[in-house]
Amino acid sequence: MVIPDWNPQSVMPTVRDVPSDEQALPENRSPFQATTFHLVERFATTPERVQLLHNLLDYRSALYAVGITEGYQWIDGSFVENVEARPRLGKEPRPDDIDVVTFFTPPDDEPPELVELFQPSVTRERYNIDAYPMTMGVPLDDEIVESITYWYGMWSTRREDQIPKGFVRVDLNPEHDQEAREALNAIQL
Repeated sequence: MVIPDWNPQSVMPTVRDVPSDEQALPENRSPFQATTFHLVERFATTPERVQLLHNLLDYRSALYAVGITEGYQWIDGSFVENVEARPRLGKEPRPDDIDVVTFFTPPDDEPPELVELFQPSVTRERYNIDAYPMTMGVPLDDEIVESITYWYGMWSTRREDQIPKGFVRVDLNPEHDQEAREALNAIQL
C-alpha cells in the first residue's frame, strides 16, 4: 500500500518498517507520496470521511480554476489519523476537517479569488479545510525555510501527546482527481 497503515497509537508511522538502510529512501518516509485516488482507497471509510474527500477534491478544483496547476499538497490533521479508534477530549470520534499546505507555482495573472483559497476561515467554512500556501519558484529565504520547518515540525507529531506521526504528499493533478471522484461516487457506506 502507498499510504502506510496506522500503528498502535492510531497514527501513520514517520518511517515504514523496512531495513534501516532503506529508511532514507523518499518512498519509505513521511510525507508519503500518494494520489487523490490513494487517499480515497485509504481514507474513504465513513460517510464523514467521504464528504471530506469530496470537499478536498472541490477545493483542488477551485485551485485549478484560478491557474494553480503545478505543485503538491501536504495532507494532515485528524483526517490522516485513526481518530475513530481513540477518544478525543470533547470531540466526536471522527475527523472534523483536513489540514492542507499547498506548495504551488503561482499563475502569471493572480486572480482575486486566489487570496480566499488560502484563508483558513474561508476554506474551513466552504470546504472543511484548513488551507495554507507555500509559494514555489521564489528565492529561498529565511522566511520560507522557517515556514517549511514549522509545518514539518508541527505535522510530524500528534499535538495532544507529541507522538511521532506521518502525513501524506499529493501532487496537483486533475486527471488523478477525476479518477478519485469517480471512485468516491461509487462508494456506498
